[in-house]
Amino acid sequence: MTAYVLCSTNAASSPVGTSQAGGKGSNLPPGSNMIDLSIGGALNPVIPPTNQVFQLIVTGSGNVSATAQPIVSNDGMNWANYGSTISAASAATVSQANGTGAAPWAFYSAIITAISGTGAVAKVIMNA
Repeated sequence: MTAYVLCSTNAASSPVGTSQAGGKGSNLPPGSNMIDLSIGGALNPVIPPTNQVFQLIVTGSGNVSATAQPIVSNDGMNWANYGSTISAASAATVSQANGTGAAPWAFYSAIITAISGTGAVAKVIMNA
Protein backbone atom coordinates (compact mmCIF):
# COMPACT_ATOMS: atom_id res chain seq x y z
CA MET A 1 0.00 0.00 0.00
CA THR A 2 1.07 3.53 -0.75
CA ALA A 3 -0.02 6.58 1.25
CA TYR A 4 -1.09 9.66 -0.75
CA VAL A 5 -1.83 13.06 0.82
CA LEU A 6 -5.09 14.18 -0.80
CA CYS A 7 -5.37 17.49 1.02
CA SER A 8 -3.92 19.46 3.90
CA THR A 9 -5.47 22.76 4.94
CA ASN A 10 -6.68 24.96 7.78
CA ALA A 11 -9.73 26.25 5.90
CA ALA A 12 -12.97 24.74 4.64
CA SER A 13 -13.43 24.51 0.88
CA SER A 14 -16.51 24.93 -1.23
CA PRO A 15 -17.61 21.92 -3.27
CA VAL A 16 -15.65 21.33 -6.45
CA GLY A 17 -17.53 22.22 -9.58
CA THR A 18 -16.86 21.22 -13.12
CA SER A 19 -14.54 23.21 -15.31
CA GLN A 20 -13.00 22.60 -18.68
CA ALA A 21 -10.51 25.48 -18.32
CA GLY A 22 -6.95 24.80 -17.28
CA GLY A 23 -5.25 21.46 -16.87
CA LYS A 24 -6.24 18.41 -14.91
CA GLY A 25 -6.78 19.24 -11.27
CA SER A 26 -6.76 23.00 -11.89
CA ASN A 27 -10.30 23.38 -10.51
CA LEU A 28 -9.46 21.92 -7.08
CA PRO A 29 -9.55 24.29 -4.09
CA PRO A 30 -6.34 25.44 -2.36
CA GLY A 31 -4.92 22.70 -0.16
CA SER A 32 -6.33 19.85 -2.28
CA ASN A 33 -3.97 17.68 -4.31
CA MET A 34 -4.85 15.49 -7.28
CA ILE A 35 -3.43 11.97 -7.22
CA ASP A 36 -3.16 10.54 -10.75
CA LEU A 37 -3.37 6.75 -10.69
CA SER A 38 -4.21 6.47 -14.39
CA ILE A 39 -2.03 4.64 -16.87
CA GLY A 40 -1.67 6.93 -19.85
CA GLY A 41 -4.66 9.06 -18.86
CA ALA A 42 -8.31 8.48 -18.17
CA LEU A 43 -8.87 6.40 -21.29
CA ASN A 44 -6.62 3.73 -19.81
CA PRO A 45 -7.72 3.59 -16.18
CA VAL A 46 -5.46 2.29 -13.52
CA ILE A 47 -5.47 -1.35 -12.58
CA PRO A 48 -7.89 -0.62 -9.80
CA PRO A 49 -6.74 0.14 -6.31
CA THR A 50 -9.93 -1.43 -5.01
CA ASN A 51 -9.14 -1.29 -1.32
CA GLN A 52 -8.77 2.41 -0.55
CA VAL A 53 -8.68 3.64 3.02
CA PHE A 54 -9.20 7.37 3.54
CA GLN A 55 -7.88 8.80 6.81
CA LEU A 56 -8.82 12.24 8.16
CA ILE A 57 -6.41 13.64 10.74
CA VAL A 58 -7.19 16.85 12.62
CA THR A 59 -4.79 18.62 14.97
CA GLY A 60 -4.82 21.90 16.89
CA SER A 61 -5.20 23.18 20.43
CA GLY A 62 -8.23 22.60 22.53
CA ASN A 63 -11.39 21.34 20.89
CA VAL A 64 -10.87 20.85 17.14
CA SER A 65 -13.00 19.13 14.54
CA ALA A 66 -13.09 18.64 10.79
CA THR A 67 -15.18 16.95 8.12
CA ALA A 68 -13.79 15.81 4.78
CA GLN A 69 -15.28 14.49 1.54
CA PRO A 70 -13.20 12.23 -0.75
CA ILE A 71 -13.76 13.11 -4.41
CA VAL A 72 -12.94 11.19 -7.60
CA SER A 73 -12.72 11.73 -11.34
CA ASN A 74 -11.91 9.80 -14.48
CA ASP A 75 -10.76 12.86 -16.43
CA GLY A 76 -9.17 15.05 -13.75
CA MET A 77 -11.66 17.88 -14.36
CA ASN A 78 -15.16 16.67 -13.46
CA TRP A 79 -15.26 15.58 -9.83
CA ALA A 80 -17.84 13.57 -7.89
CA ASN A 81 -18.23 12.82 -4.20
CA TYR A 82 -16.93 9.38 -3.33
CA GLY A 83 -18.50 7.59 -0.41
CA SER A 84 -19.59 9.34 2.76
CA THR A 85 -18.05 12.28 4.53
CA ILE A 86 -15.49 11.54 7.23
CA SER A 87 -15.59 13.43 10.54
CA ALA A 88 -13.02 13.64 13.32
CA ALA A 89 -12.94 15.63 16.57
CA SER A 90 -10.58 15.92 19.50
CA ALA A 91 -10.37 17.67 22.85
CA ALA A 92 -6.60 17.58 23.31
CA THR A 93 -4.93 15.00 21.08
CA VAL A 94 -4.67 14.18 17.40
CA SER A 95 -7.95 12.78 16.15
CA GLN A 96 -8.33 10.33 13.28
CA ALA A 97 -11.27 8.81 11.43
CA ASN A 98 -11.37 6.39 8.50
CA GLY A 99 -13.54 5.79 5.46
CA THR A 100 -13.16 3.14 2.78
CA GLY A 101 -13.77 2.73 -0.94
CA ALA A 102 -13.63 -0.12 -3.41
CA ALA A 103 -14.33 1.36 -6.86
CA PRO A 104 -11.50 2.00 -9.36
CA TRP A 105 -11.04 5.64 -10.39
CA ALA A 106 -8.21 7.35 -12.27
CA PHE A 107 -7.96 10.48 -10.09
CA TYR A 108 -8.49 10.98 -6.35
CA SER A 109 -8.61 14.05 -4.14
CA ALA A 110 -10.48 15.35 -1.09
CA ILE A 111 -11.93 18.58 0.23
CA ILE A 112 -12.39 19.77 3.79
CA THR A 113 -16.06 20.68 4.11
CA ALA A 114 -15.89 21.99 7.69
CA ILE A 115 -13.13 22.76 10.18
CA SER A 116 -13.17 24.48 13.56
CA GLY A 117 -11.01 25.08 16.59
CA THR A 118 -7.91 27.04 17.52
CA GLY A 119 -5.09 26.28 15.11
CA ALA A 120 -7.04 23.43 13.54
CA VAL A 121 -5.35 21.76 10.57
CA ALA A 122 -6.90 18.84 8.71
CA LYS A 123 -5.20 16.35 6.42
CA VAL A 124 -6.72 13.56 4.34
CA ILE A 125 -4.53 10.60 3.42
CA MET A 126 -5.50 7.76 1.10
CA ASN A 127 -3.86 4.37 1.38
CA ALA A 128 -4.19 2.24 -1.73
